[in-house]
Amino acid sequence: MLGALVRPSSTRVRLMAVLDLRAYFDESGTTADSKQVVVAVHLAPTADWIALEDAWREVLASAGAPFYHATDAEATRPQGIYRGWTKRKTRNLTDRMASIIGSNLMLKAIGVRMAAEHWLSSAEKAKPYFPKKELDRFPKNPFIIPYYALVKFSIDITMKQLKPELEPSLPPEETVAFIFEDNDWKYPVLVAYEMAKKRRRLGERFGTIVFEEKRRFPGLQAADLLAWGYRKSALRLERGEYSHGAADRSLRIMRSLVGMKQDYSVFSTLDGAKLGEVVEEAAEQIFSGKIS
Repeated sequence: MLGALVRPSSTRVRLMAVLDLRAYFDESGTTADSKQVVVAVHLAPTADWIALEDAWREVLASAGAPFYHATDAEATRPQGIYRGWTKRKTRNLTDRMASIIGSNLMLKAIGVRMAAEHWLSSAEKAKPYFPKKELDRFPKNPFIIPYYALVKFSIDITMKQLKPELEPSLPPEETVAFIFEDNDWKYPVLVAYEMAKKRRRLGERFGTIVFEEKRRFPGLQAADLLAWGYRKSALRLERGEYSHGAADRSLRIMRSLVGMKQDYSVFSTLDGAKLGEVVEEAAEQIFSGKIS
């Protein structure tokens, strides 16, 4: 249930107005050598994003960092904007960011993942739909269709949280604004958004979709941390490793994901069987020109 987006009774009067929900998305593991591909989402009302953004920027300022990027901060040797930092300093920054996310009771975390091997074993079904130039680039960029599928599933899960039977307190005119990073994955995102909007019963609740620079938006940075933590946790789960003592041992989740995890979080796996159902549709929609 959406739970997190319904405020306590002391502020229940606000439920009569539109909450202006925002969903920030990010991906992890889309490089050719990846073993897990992930799309993650943070969903919350705008007012709660504003509170999170204030806390986020305050921590960044105190740490002397212009923005947060999980891959660079959590590298074996800090890199990028954290080059020269100690591992202890970057780990402390990650823990503080995860704590900000975890303390925001209105924030709902959503993640969808797939094992790269499941996609690669299904890729032959999609190849007839690939234009030659795309087929030639496939070895270097094999995850455009999995990314489409994961975005579509994550949008579906996000919108399911607005079902009246699940959350009757939400205003009927409630919509969700979708915010993605402005990068090379725009086209499959737009295809997935249009397909999800056409097929969902709550199509009128789909708000705007925009693409922004990650370093300027704490919401995108928070989604980055969620996507990174979820992918790393999936890799450890795949290897049968435990990552964080007794707490959450059954999930084998990363330290940062423990800090962000809420009881109402939704994490889902797109396995080989489900993937087979969407491969041909995804390839046809992306490469046929039916959606431009």
